[in-house]
Amino acid sequence: GTIKPANNSELSFLALEKTGVAATSLISVSGLGAPRIHHITTSSSGTQVPTISISGSNPEIDHLTAGGCSYAMVWMGNSANPRISNSSISNDCPLSSIALIIDSAASPTLTNVRIEASIPTSGSSATGVSSQLGATPILENVQINVNIGASGGSAFGVDSSDSSPKLAGVSIRVTGSAGGTLAGIRSKNGSEIEIDHCGIVSDGMSILNDGTGEIQVGATKLAGPVSGAIGVLKCASVYDEMYQPLNSSCQ
Repeated sequence: GTIKPANNSELSFLALEKTGVAATSLISVSGLGAPRIHHITTSSSGTQVPTISISGSNPEIDHLTAGGCSYAMVWMGNSANPRISNSSISNDCPLSSIALIIDSAASPTLTNVRIEASIPTSGSSATGVSSQLGATPILENVQINVNIGASGGSAFGVDSSDSSPKLAGVSIRVTGSAGGTLAGIRSKNGSEIEIDHCGIVSDGMSILNDGTGEIQVGATKLAGPVSGAIGVLKCASVYDEMYQPLNSSCQ
């Protein structure tokens, strides 16, 4: 079954579990209003839908622990504007692992959140935060760890497509075996990204872009090469893993 909090209600101190292929989310928040959701633990295994779905709503979510294997641990879209704080969101699936999908003009604020995505299978993909289709998320003091344990495949800390994420005080670490595409941040399809006082460490590239949009980076550590068109990058007070200063194009 699915829990659907009423507008301006409160959902708290619950442990929820779902196993097997499921057609519905454990928690589905939709419509106007701002329900308060706090001290919730969810566990999913093999589900093909998001564990938590937020559509067009503005919930206040605090002390959420969401883990297991799911299509995505948390999905939000349709201009949703949630605030998520002091929480942990992790996804560990064998083929495709996405912790958080921010979709369709959603504008969430995440503060003090730990996000993890990992896969053990060769040729698979893992993503911490997928931001797309006009989304404008704000990430503050967020930790993102992504790992692919086998050769090949792809891993991205933040994967932005046609969206405008703002990152402040965010730590991103992407690790994996050789032969795949790894990047702390991947920007494509005209994304506009702001990165301030962050640390991006990657076994592959720190930043990967497709030559469209703009990426502004300030007072940030980049451990891993920057790949793509340098014209979209505007960098100030940026340095590499050896604490050597980088130029205005993060080179």
